[in-house]
Amino acid sequence: KQWYQRRVAITAGRVLTQYTDAVTHLIFPHNDSMTCPRTAKYFRGIAGGKWILSNQWLIQSYQSKELLHEAPYEMQGDTESGRTCAPRSARIARVLKHPPLFANTSVFYVGDIRILPRDHFSSLLEAVGVTIVHSPDSGSSISQLTYKTQTKVSPLIDSDVTDINTVKEVSGLAPITAQWIVECIAAYKVLPPEDLV
Repeated sequence: KQWYQRRVAITAGRVLTQYTDAVTHLIFPHNDSMTCPRTAKYFRGIAGGKWILSNQWLIQSYQSKELLHEAPYEMQGDTESGRTCAPRSARIARVLKHPPLFANTSVFYVGDIRILPRDHFSSLLEAVGVTIVHSPDSGSSISQLTYKTQTKVSPLIDSDVTDINTVKEVSGLAPITAQWIVECIAAYKVLPPEDLV
């Protein structure tokens, strides 16, 4: 960490220990295919359209005594999904002011979500345009919830924890899974939900 701080300071930048909207660049170690490990910060970087770069950008910028152009050092994806070009796609979408990946999508949680702590996962969902609504109580129906939010509302589950068919039977809706949302972010495109159900 101190190594990074010294090099970033020379470029008039600063190192933040927590992800915030003020972050402009995320630096990761990479492999030969310019992919990096999946982390919550990696997904937040994609969701925010940030530069997600190899640590070589920082090293070579330091050696050159100037900030090098980022594009040759941009990560191409993650080690699980491979070369999806999601960091680039998300960054360009942000620059062009495209709507978020899941604009006009509303969900309510059903059961536990283990993929990330719920507050982290909720922040990630909101960063990609998902509206989180309270689940319908015994006095309201899915149709009332849909009317209030002006969007289709879907139950959000962790398929490792909650049975999809039970949720379909009880709610009358096809749930979406936390894993599906993560895979969509990893590809930076909305994938067919049946691929992961």
